[in-house]
Amino acid sequence: MRDSKRYYLRMLRVELDDLKDDIDLLIDEYTRLHDSDQMSNYVFLENLTVIRKELLGVDSFCRILDATDTEKFLTLDDLIGHLTDSFRSMVRERGLPEVIEDYVERKLLKVRDYVLREQDRLVT
Repeated sequence: MRDSKRYYLRMLRVELDDLKDDIDLLIDEYTRLHDSDQMSNYVFLENLTVIRKELLGVDSFCRILDATDTEKFLTLDDLIGHLTDSFRSMVRERGLPEVIEDYVERKLLKVRDYVLREQDRLVT
């Protein structure tokens, strides 16, 4: 694979879009439960606030991706380290729910494993 770092960013974007879709589905589910009186107004609004902050975190991370120049990094792991550190700093600076770090970091590792498998497959 000629440029695994750019490929990594493209695949990560797909995974983050999938994560945003999952969060949107959760909002829909909470709305359904609220509208059918299975969730109180208080719980609904609290959950919605947290979920929207998580969505904001994913959107903000996408902006970090857009601003990242892959040429500045020697290895894929260097790039991933930069993305992880940048995202963690952004979460803390903005007071976003820390759980979003777990979601995004799982995606970072999932895509890393995929890209490395693809590299190995193309070499052999």
